[in-house]
Amino acid sequence: MTTLRRILIITTLLLVIAACATSPTGRRQLMLVSEESSIASSKQAYVATVNELGAEGKIEDDAAINQRVNTITGRLITEAIKMRPETAEWEWSVVVIDDPEMVNAWCMAGGRMALYTGLLEQVQPTDDELAQVMGMKYRMHWRHTPPRRCPCRWRPPWE
Repeated sequence: MTTLRRILIITTLLLVIAACATSPTGRRQLMLVSEESSIASSKQAYVATVNELGAEGKIEDDAAINQRVNTITGRLITEAIKMRPETAEWEWSVVVIDDPEMVNAWCMAGGRMALYTGLLEQVQPTDDELAQVMGMKYRMHWRHTPPRRCPCRWRPPWE
């Protein structure tokens, strides 16, 4: 093996070891992007997305729906802060997107989330069921763990 090749292998191993971090739950994982960087990027993307949806008139304005979602979100935030006190500093936000065909919800780092009216109208979840969906979406950001499934067909070797 050449000296250059050895140097590259050792450098790569050192970078991987340096990128390993311990999550708040004590789990060791590879962290190529810091939580702070992820939160900052998510904030920009979330604001841009919400502004665009607002300009298109796609933000739900039904007071009862928004109150229900905000009440559930408030309860989840309370639990998140108990689990990870530093999340009290996050700029928590949830928006309901008016799209009756889309049965989905999503979350970004830093406590920013959206859910679609299709989830509420087609599934008609109870408050507990909706809290489970929202809590699952927030989970990876509360614990700062990466998603377990890759959005593509490739699966990471740890699955």
